[in-house]
Amino acid sequence: MLNEMENNGAETVYTDNAGECAEVKELLYLTAEVQNAALPDAVIEKHKVQAEYDWMVRNFTVQEEVPELHHENSYARWLHSAGVCK
Repeated sequence: MLNEMENNGAETVYTDNAGECAEVKELLYLTAEVQNAALPDAVIEKHKVQAEYDWMVRNFTVQEEVPELHHENSYARWLHSAGVCK
């Protein structure tokens, strides 16, 4: 997967809510399966911004409109409407 991102990823710049920028590469249509995930994750716990983390959890778990995304559907609502999650 890392080789695919390095070789075929689209280069872009990510700016977080604090205004910090980072160069990133993105891949569309990538599906990953995580095995043996353990929470809490030490890396996330060390670096997360609690408010941003809470927002992300809501976006993936609560079916609602998201004001910060111009009232678009949350990812959770999209997954359910697309029949991915039931």
